[in-house]
Amino acid sequence: MEERDRIRVIQEATAQLFTAIDFEERLRRILQVAMQSVDAEGGSILLYEPSLNALVFRYVVGDKSHELQGMSLDVNEGIAGEVFRTGQPKLTLDPEHDPQHSPRVDIAIRHRTTSLLTVPMRGSEGEMLGVMQLVNRRQGVFTEQDLVMTGIIADIAALAIQNARLARDAELAHLAETMGAMAHDIKNKVNVVLGWLTTLDPYLSEIARVHPEAYMLMQEAFGAIHSATEEVYRDTQLVADAIKGAGTEAKLEPHSFAEIVESRVHAIEPLARQKRVTIRSDIKPTPPSLLDKFLIERMVYNLLHNAVEATPPGGEVRVRAHLEDNGSGHLYLGLEVSDTGAGMPPYRVREILEGRATSSKAGGTGLGTRIIRNAILAHKGHWDATSQPGKGTTFRVRIPVQKGS
Repeated sequence: MEERDRIRVIQEATAQLFTAIDFEERLRRILQVAMQSVDAEGGSILLYEPSLNALVFRYVVGDKSHELQGMSLDVNEGIAGEVFRTGQPKLTLDPEHDPQHSPRVDIAIRHRTTSLLTVPMRGSEGEMLGVMQLVNRRQGVFTEQDLVMTGIIADIAALAIQNARLARDAELAHLAETMGAMAHDIKNKVNVVLGWLTTLDPYLSEIARVHPEAYMLMQEAFGAIHSATEEVYRDTQLVADAIKGAGTEAKLEPHSFAEIVESRVHAIEPLARQKRVTIRSDIKPTPPSLLDKFLIERMVYNLLHNAVEATPPGGEVRVRAHLEDNGSGHLYLGLEVSDTGAGMPPYRVREILEGRATSSKAGGTGLGTRIIRNAILAHKGHWDATSQPGKGTTFRVRIPVQKGS
């Protein structure tokens, strides 16, 4: 490759940093530029996942991309692991005879790797973010010059990743500050409303004597106003807690879990009809349990909303609520929400369950899944999920039954 061609490739990769397209697509385009510059069949960006101590295939371009996406390699496994640990780029012309090469990926996706370019991806302070790997040159063999060019493009990709992370952190910090101020302001306004309602109490007995029917209506209206204002404040606080990563305190009172679930199913049905998604529910009666009705409502609704949004027209969302016995006398309130959507790779499921997920949609924050998680943890419950790309996702929630008054 001549000098002017190298400059053109670098310009193409750098230009992707400033495009208005979705970040995920931006990384794939940078990867495509890298592949084209060295005539590679396929390419991957593997990012380090601390909770697994592994490298996860996050961005993949090539024939087997859908099978590789989300697969993980231990940091001590394969040439990718070697480059991540040492920080040194590596040109591999005969992987099958390289003792560091792991055939596991090739076997899993029924593919033969004949040559590899593997380069480290570092942050601005030298910290390792992951590796970029290009496979199988179409014509000829990879060269040291190809390795250098791939390293330059990997640096550009690393810059894009780090900038995106910094931007999201700044966005969430600003959002947390804004929501905190809003919560304080809303609380003050709620107190004003409730204060005015209290000043009317002395007049209610006279209204009850003269107009008993009007009194009943006023009592109902005051109760609705009180509940609505309290919910507005708690909604704001709930979002603020999710942004800050703070826990949420549950206000426990006896409630029927099944009735709460049923009410949220009814609430989501208009959206489901609009999207032509069928909701099938199997809700069994559950005994009264100490629950925070507000938090459980938000948890159930967010699970249902996410499932409906993930399901294509003509698909189904299944909801199952029931009482579970683990065999040792401990009772649990169980909830399952399944969709027939596109599904998710394993790494995305882990991020959601651990409260680290960010939305894959433009402008999304991933706060909905954090609200779900906070509500579950506030009730000392736990959740898990199974998902298969192309076949859908199932979330399962278990909350211990707490009896009391």
